[in-house]
Amino acid sequence: MNPTLSSLGFEAAKLPFAFRTAVAACLALVWAWSIGLEHPQWSAMTVWAASQPLRGHLLEKSAARLAGTVIGALFGIALMVISHGQPTVVVIGISLWIGICAFIGNLVRGYASYAAILSGYSAAMVALLDSAHPEHVLALGADRMLTVTLGVVAALLMGWLFAAPGDDTTLVEKARMLTDRIVANIIARRRGAPISEDEQQSFLSGIAALEGTLDLHNAGSRARRRLVRKIRVLLALQVTAVLGWRSDPSQAAGASDLEADLAAATSSLDESSPGGEFALHRDWLLAWRATLRAVVAMLVVGAIWLATHWQLGGFMMLGTSIMVSIFSTFENPAVVLRYVFVGQLLGVTFALVCRWLVWPMAHGPFELILAMVPFILFGAPVFAHRLTQRMAFDYNMVMLLLLQPAWPQTMSFEQSLMAGVAVIAGPLVGLIAFGLIYPVDSRRRYEAVRFSMIDDLERLAASAITATHRKQWRALLHHRILLATYWGERASYSPGRLADDALALLSVGQAIEQLGDLATGAPPRRIERRIITTLERLRRVSTDPARAAQSLLAAARQLAAVQGACGPCLAQAADKLAERPAAFRKAVGRPH
Repeated sequence: MNPTLSSLGFEAAKLPFAFRTAVAACLALVWAWSIGLEHPQWSAMTVWAASQPLRGHLLEKSAARLAGTVIGALFGIALMVISHGQPTVVVIGISLWIGICAFIGNLVRGYASYAAILSGYSAAMVALLDSAHPEHVLALGADRMLTVTLGVVAALLMGWLFAAPGDDTTLVEKARMLTDRIVANIIARRRGAPISEDEQQSFLSGIAALEGTLDLHNAGSRARRRLVRKIRVLLALQVTAVLGWRSDPSQAAGASDLEADLAAATSSLDESSPGGEFALHRDWLLAWRATLRAVVAMLVVGAIWLATHWQLGGFMMLGTSIMVSIFSTFENPAVVLRYVFVGQLLGVTFALVCRWLVWPMAHGPFELILAMVPFILFGAPVFAHRLTQRMAFDYNMVMLLLLQPAWPQTMSFEQSLMAGVAVIAGPLVGLIAFGLIYPVDSRRRYEAVRFSMIDDLERLAASAITATHRKQWRALLHHRILLATYWGERASYSPGRLADDALALLSVGQAIEQLGDLATGAPPRRIERRIITTLERLRRVSTDPARAAQSLLAAARQLAAVQGACGPCLAQAADKLAERPAAFRKAVGRPH
């Protein structure tokens, strides 16, 4: 790193990308203006939003931005046509649409999530920014789609020349290294060497950390998506090995089949095969919460707008729509929104400076465009400085949003100031919404995953005899264990306790499977009654885990007298359930 730049607080590695993006934004602005688009600044905004340092990410994010913009613009146009611009209908329609998009955005992953959320606030831009003139909605929607298309093209042209192609070598090396360490420990255990609890926790933490990076690599090509699928299959096997050590070290030490599976899965990373199937956890609980939060926040802000008849209330609703949708997917929105507020305040300030200190010296529309260039270029050092990089994106986006280079300028200073106030009200509303309506942080994300695993167990118990949910449970279990470990560690929970909770859930699930198998084998009547009673208790394990543990232990004792091989497995699951009842309760709190 350049020592001079470093001493000034800049990250030299980010400066070239930031300046390329700023230059591309300037070119997109001029291009959009030159062909007569009404909001050429939207093209520059798109460049900042779509640009990525890696080609695969650039391509997929650009495609996602185009798709989300088109879907959102079409919905905004349809809403305005159907409602004839009636404010109450527009407010309700946009609120529900933002909620739907927030739901989908929290349910899917990667750039599909980005496209879903973008379609929400793209509709808001079309329907709210000129809501007083619904007859202009077709032109505004077309302008939105064209400006975004130009911005995407500019970002692709600039980015494709300089963006790095991406390298999967490090990812594969990390996965391979984990496998080598795990296999080495399997061999060491076979020879009688002990493995400390710290080593086990280190393995699980490493696997969870690698899983947390996979979505970033799942872009750009089918080959990468195949690679990520194969790595996830390998990680599932690694989780099986680590939990096996905690459950039964002697048995895990001799697990030659598992060792062979690990080796085969690792070797497949170098092959062009499609890879195995791996089910991914979806946050249904958080998605519904994001929907409720978004709809309530939007309706409240919309009601204030309708009650006050504030001319710039649409800007406030637009800002709110972005905050309550896109930031619902972040780890801790309340923390991020503080930086967003500062960045937007900086953007409003520079927009006012440009509009009222620089633009008055212009003598035509092209001079308005040229006057914006230094303010756009200033976004590059803001993006690359360690103190300001967290707020740089919002500075660029808000500054451009408020600078529509229309000639002649008709907005008064008071109107432009109020427009800025309306925009920065969005982060404040977001902070209130995320603070009062289902707050989101690492701890709650961990609990959401844990609740899903408990729901899976109860469904498994309810259908144990027919085995209809068995495949689904096994398919989802490993990914949810990884996510629970990832979020639990982000929330500063003990890795050992997280592993023990996961092992307890796994043991009880395996016991449920075993009870289902025994029930279908025509057991004696009294054994069948005991199995059905135990499964009924396990179907409500979150309500009373202690009673479920007692029932499972009673089943273990009764079955041990008839089928000795089954008793110890059920007894072990009963012990783990009795030892860690908090892991099975749907209550938010630290693991016990």
